[in-house]
Amino acid sequence: MKFIYPHLGLLLTLSLSFVACGKKATFKENETREKLIDPTQEEIHFKALKELKRSVNEDDLEALKKVILNHPFIDLNEHFNDNGETLLITSIKKDHREIRNYLLEKGAKTEKASVNLETPLMAAVAYGRTNSVKLLLDLKVDLEKKDINGDSALHIALKRSKDEIALLLMKQGANIHGVDGNSKNALKLAEEFNSLSSLEMIKSMMDLEQGAPDVKTFKKIILQTDVNKVKTILNRYPKIIYDKSYQGFNALGLLIDSGEEYEALQIAQLLIEHGLEVNGPKDATKSPLIEATILDKKSFVGLFLNNGADLRILDKTGRSALIHAIENNNPGMVSLLLAFSAEKKYHYSSPTTKRVFDACEVARLTAKRLQNQYERESNKYIRNSLLDCGVVIWPF
Repeated sequence: MKFIYPHLGLLLTLSLSFVACGKKATFKENETREKLIDPTQEEIHFKALKELKRSVNEDDLEALKKVILNHPFIDLNEHFNDNGETLLITSIKKDHREIRNYLLEKGAKTEKASVNLETPLMAAVAYGRTNSVKLLLDLKVDLEKKDINGDSALHIALKRSKDEIALLLMKQGANIHGVDGNSKNALKLAEEFNSLSSLEMIKSMMDLEQGAPDVKTFKKIILQTDVNKVKTILNRYPKIIYDKSYQGFNALGLLIDSGEEYEALQIAQLLIEHGLEVNGPKDATKSPLIEATILDKKSFVGLFLNNGADLRILDKTGRSALIHAIENNNPGMVSLLLAFSAEKKYHYSSPTTKRVFDACEVARLTAKRLQNQYERESNKYIRNSLLDCGVVIWPF
């Protein structure tokens, strides 16, 4: 034994060394494995950007929301794709409206251009995305920015024969005198690319710059529902509406039947504020109020009533707005007219006719021609709840 003990310390030292080496080797292996498993911040950011691009391109709103939620500091206004576009521009071009709206909600900039200086508005115009054009115009984007070719949004619209969009831009105040990279203004481009509606508006705007429009020109401007142009005319010539010739044509009647109801309402309000007779010309077949009632334009009816429209005015057959609403079986319109004290019963006489119009009787006669249960229920509501006609039995 005494020969073994001297070597015992050596054995223990060697054993401990082997254990230490083993632990060190294991630690290095774990460290290497952790590096392989845990990506760096740069890799995480790259993956996030890649997923952002994919979700916008493929219209995957839920994936987009998830990326933005998990990476709140990511810059949505970077130039993401090979064309140097922002995510907003891409979503507009692809007409991914929910994606577009969410990007705007989360801070995407409406003025951030691509590397070619193409703005979101220019992209919307070029691709004919009218919905996006209207949205961006509502957000008051800059109409006069130019891309790398020297084209503004209006120049792009004219060159691509996007007549409807060009009209929208001009109504919002786009400069018709600005030139493109080839020194061509809007008039030249409209002629070159055969944009007929735009050409007519541009000429009309140029005429306006020369002086007050005549009645024929003013009527055209009304039909174009160009709010800014009408506002310019009225501000420059505030007494123009008091001229009998301008009062003579039924401007409000023209606006009621316009396809652009929001703009038409704005113009109607402007005209009334500047002195246009809310009841229309005296020799008109129907007053603006009756016209709006027949066409079920409640917004116009409300506008006219709030500006003093006379509910007692009758059409050529002796019918009031209320009688028309009842015959149209329109409870909403009947309710609106009654709220402004429309008469339920009145006498009408003409050189050939004398008649009593009774709202309840008209409602009962209307019920006889109704075709389905929904119409009958509407009529019943008009009679019982709105007109309070009571119960009357008559033969069918």
